[in-house]
Amino acid sequence: YGINAKTSFLNMDLLPELPYHLIDIQKYTKYRGGEYTISFETSRGCNYRCAFCACPQYSYIWRGMAVDKVVSDIKYLKEKLKIKAIFIIDDNFFGDIERARAIFCRLAEEEIGVVLDIYGMRIDTVERLSSDDFECMIKAGVRKVLIGIESGSQRVLNFINKSITVAQVLEQNRRIARYGIYVQYNFITGYPTETLDELRETVNLAFKLIKENKRAMINYFCIYVPLPGSQLYEFEKSKGMPVPKTINEWIEYDRIFVTNRKDVDLNIKLNIISLFIDKKVCFFVKSLLLRFLAGFYRPFARFRMRHLFFAFFIEEKMFMLINRMKFKLDK
Repeated sequence: YGINAKTSFLNMDLLPELPYHLIDIQKYTKYRGGEYTISFETSRGCNYRCAFCACPQYSYIWRGMAVDKVVSDIKYLKEKLKIKAIFIIDDNFFGDIERARAIFCRLAEEEIGVVLDIYGMRIDTVERLSSDDFECMIKAGVRKVLIGIESGSQRVLNFINKSITVAQVLEQNRRIARYGIYVQYNFITGYPTETLDELRETVNLAFKLIKENKRAMINYFCIYVPLPGSQLYEFEKSKGMPVPKTINEWIEYDRIFVTNRKDVDLNIKLNIISLFIDKKVCFFVKSLLLRFLAGFYRPFARFRMRHLFFAFFIEEKMFMLINRMKFKLDK
């Protein structure tokens, strides 16, 4: 693989306006929580250095649009394009926490009335937010935040340079629960050096989070992928582990269901099961039939996940079938 030379980054405020008039905007929306949402980016980069992430390699400096531009663009989406819900997809929306506060305050003051789901939040960011901050977020329209936890093992968290603790995660999850905001937690399994006991710690933490916060959801248990330029990619290379080098080799990888890494069959099954252990299907799926089927299956999914019991695992083919049905039924 090759990596382009690093250059200076563009000022995001100088980027041209997106020509939304050239597309049918409704074709680019996705159903979430009762509304059709559109993705929107307000910043790029991340100020943290997680060992599994490629961001420190290709987007190593955080930079964001000015508050005025963010608010103006959101107003345009709501008023001109009639978008009711926006999914902010920044790597780290809270890279400048004062900017985030200012955006929420402006949206609340101007009563724009848009629903916001925010990707790119850390549990130690939650720790820095006051009660007033949460109240302002709610008034601004924040419905859900997505937080990367990555592992329930403190040893693994230290290994991947996540700079958080399991105790922090549990404490801040209980805080979020008090404000009624939905939260979706992301985990990754299959890290180099991760043991089966550490995988069980991750499963146990996931269950504890959804037990202590009724509005908590677990995202995919993503499968670890050695992203070029990341610290763990270099770690695997130094240990002589096989890593993809060509585009054809990368075809065999994704972080959800496809990988040619050895000994990850358990991780793939765990990934599929994690979709059904909570009620997130009601958030992401419009079809009442699929909601009913997922609810019926939930106790079985929880049993399999708690005990890592995957004998007679027919659910994989069933899931792929239901996933295809979802796109037809949700239109």
